[in-house]
Amino acid sequence: MTDHLKNFLLLFYFILFSTVASGNVIGSDAQNFNPTTSGLDFVTVQSSETLEPGIINVGLFVNYAINTLPYFPASGATVSQSRSDFNDSFTSGDFNLGVGLLKNLDAGISFPVLLSQDVDNTNGVGLYKEGLTEIRVNTKYRLFGDQNHGLALVGTVNQNQIKNNPFSGADPGLTKNLELAADTTIGKWALGGNVGYRWRDSGAPIAGVNIDPMPDQWIASLASSYYLEKMDLKLLIELYTSFSSGSTGTNQSDRDYSSAELLVGIKQDLRTDIAWHIGTGTEVIHGASSPDWRVYAGLNWTIGPVWKQEKTPLPLPIQPEQKVAIEGLNFDSGTATVSKDSKTTLEIFKESITKLLVSHQITKVTIEGHTDSVGRDEVNMELSQYRANTIRDYLVKNTSLTESQVEAIGYGETKPIADNGNYQGRAKNRRVEISIIYND
Repeated sequence: MTDHLKNFLLLFYFILFSTVASGNVIGSDAQNFNPTTSGLDFVTVQSSETLEPGIINVGLFVNYAINTLPYFPASGATVSQSRSDFNDSFTSGDFNLGVGLLKNLDAGISFPVLLSQDVDNTNGVGLYKEGLTEIRVNTKYRLFGDQNHGLALVGTVNQNQIKNNPFSGADPGLTKNLELAADTTIGKWALGGNVGYRWRDSGAPIAGVNIDPMPDQWIASLASSYYLEKMDLKLLIELYTSFSSGSTGTNQSDRDYSSAELLVGIKQDLRTDIAWHIGTGTEVIHGASSPDWRVYAGLNWTIGPVWKQEKTPLPLPIQPEQKVAIEGLNFDSGTATVSKDSKTTLEIFKESITKLLVSHQITKVTIEGHTDSVGRDEVNMELSQYRANTIRDYLVKNTSLTESQVEAIGYGETKPIADNGNYQGRAKNRRVEISIIYND
């Protein structure tokens, strides 16, 4: 991607984020399931990690929810909805696009769509037009962090496309979310949490419906995942909630203004750049937009970087026995052939080694090859060895180093430095590292 296209995307993002006019961030009455646009780590809960510059994630999710709408029992009835008595069902979809803009800064946009509905006992509440229900725009800035933990600031705004939603009111104004997102990794467990506040500029109450619009809300969510390395599978548990911060007004439906939903699901990598999701959810608090039951499925397709990042293959000075990755070095998929776009990287790498040879007496160079966890263990071990051999042979051929001075070792997927459960982590794990023993 050219710098002109990169600059255009940045400009488009800032214009879009500044002009979104109104919204209902918790979702319409058909939408309380909001997958993240980055596709990193969890499903609906934000981690602190951002998409790297030039990385694009495309997400497509479908969910089916039962008993989502407010229910008004018939005269004299004492029982409302139940987990076995279905009064409404919705099939909805989410199209997501996320892009890494700058280091530690990404943005995304979501287009939730109501695909179909089957509604009873609503007193006219909830019979919405099928189609686009809202537009969500978000941005995330990572305050600090590394591969294992971090803290980020997340902002979201919406434009609600549903008219006369009783929980947002007639002609609502801008709704804004501001959250802190934190995460940490403990072994194969990843833990995340979000906490923040939602400002609502609610519209006027809908005439004839005994529901006042929602007030501002406190919002919080928790997530955990466990990575099953041999299956490239993540087991996910997520809980997202919202709690009213002020007076709730009149509400004669059976729905509380606070809500909570629990999700349990799995995420698996079909290949390096495509992951699929499937799972189920249920309400914890009988609140607005929280269904008795939900099932979902989705795909995330990640590409890029679509514009090149300036990287130094081997930063100098390198200390004796210091282990560093050769930045920007890529191989053709499944082979030990250096990709065409890495030829320049190899040349710069060779020049760095040559400079060291002039100023220092090098006694040993160790080249280590590493892969991600996609594929069979034995294949990855062989591939990492072949790639390490490729770099060793290149050094011997193009510098004054001899075969006895350069050792090549393949470690396969046994020494990851990042999360193999997402696209960016796998890219970091597919690396070649070098260490050098020399005398001053």
